Amino acid sequence: MRIDRVVRGARTTVETLNDDPELSIRKFDPNLRNNKAEVVVNR
Repeated sequence: MRIDRVVRGARTTVETLNDDPELSIRKFDPNLRNNKAEVVVNR
C-alpha cells in the first residue's frame, strides 16, 4: 500500500481471492466468504 495524499474519511476494502492454482487458499481456509476487511488510514 502506498499513500500519496491525505483524504479525510478515505477507506477501502481488501479481499483475499483464490485465483492462484499454485497456492490454493482453500487448503487452509475453506470459507472464502469471510476474507474481506475494511481498511481505514488516518494520519
